[in-house]
Amino acid sequence: MSRPKHQFVRDYIQNSIDSGHFVPGDQLPTDDELSERLSVSRPTIARAMRDLEQLGLIRRRVGAGTFVEAKSSESEQRLGLLIPELGNTEIFEPVCAEIARTVQPFGYSLLWGDAGVVNDSNTKEGRLAVSAERAERACKSFIDEGVTGVFFVPMVSTQQDKDADRRILDRLDEAGIAVVLLDRDVAQFPERSSYDLVTVNHLSGQLKLCEHLLKSGRKRIAYLQWPGTSDSMEQRLAGYQLALVRAGQVFNPEWVHQGDARDHEFIGQILSDYNPDAFTCENDVVAAHLMQTLNTLGVSVPDEIAVVGFDDVKYAQLLAVPLTTIRQPCAQLGEVAVRLMNSRISAPHMPARTVQLESELIVRKSCGVAAKDEPAISREIQ
Repeated sequence: MSRPKHQFVRDYIQNSIDSGHFVPGDQLPTDDELSERLSVSRPTIARAMRDLEQLGLIRRRVGAGTFVEAKSSESEQRLGLLIPELGNTEIFEPVCAEIARTVQPFGYSLLWGDAGVVNDSNTKEGRLAVSAERAERACKSFIDEGVTGVFFVPMVSTQQDKDADRRILDRLDEAGIAVVLLDRDVAQFPERSSYDLVTVNHLSGQLKLCEHLLKSGRKRIAYLQWPGTSDSMEQRLAGYQLALVRAGQVFNPEWVHQGDARDHEFIGQILSDYNPDAFTCENDVVAAHLMQTLNTLGVSVPDEIAVVGFDDVKYAQLLAVPLTTIRQPCAQLGEVAVRLMNSRISAPHMPARTVQLESELIVRKSCGVAAKDEPAISREIQ
């Protein structure tokens, strides 16, 4: 027996609201427009609208139209932010700020967990000293508070971090709490976990950087990163490899260097052994440290060696030699994460989804290419 048509219409509109296609305050199409779009009668539309109004999802205003309602404070649900690096990077702060703005029209409130780094300094390897114990405590507090969903950035750098990530996710699963991962997966690239993921296309971003260097005449491009890895870092490395292969070069793993860009002896050894004419770096922090080290070693950037980063943090354009880099769409990442979370809460058994946003190549002086040389590329003139 087929479903009554008004139920089909009701479900269609409710799914559009749950998925974020229509948000609180939006005006829905008129009854006539819905009748034509869905090939049903106006009385059928009217009955579906009555059901939705009784559910508190819409409000019919005489002479004005039909509008999506905000959730009442009595039914307000809370979401948690579990970002171990929050407060010590320039990437996750604008993402989280946009999440905080976007959740409000959906009727959610936001809890910020104390899951920051141990201190403001980096480890001896250069990565942030993330506190897995603090992240697990924040997870427990979210469960105790009865949150509906959690936005989580996995730590993943070391095996200890990976084990903590798994314990956190297992506890959230057991509590029936929806999870949306930000930036990186807990599975190793190219595998995917069973969790929704909102990220930038790291592979494409690094590909853009390396192809830009190759087109500008650089032939010996070294890849530099801190020790340890993550899903997003593996994708960036894959982008580097792909660019070389596309250019007809044979990828040599010896040109991938893991170490501290602040270590003069380490960088000096790379220069002596490989004589690179360019470095593409894991992120802007690595690139900034490398440029300082090269300056100390008497190597001119970009005259002798080009340097590029990834992220476009605020100080990238303020360095002595402004940094060519990849800009992440931070605000858009936050907005998409909220919409994905809202639909996950509404449909908890839906297969895991990956949303990859494209990045933007920002050309500055550190790559050695003047802006006029490549007019098709987005750039900032310094």
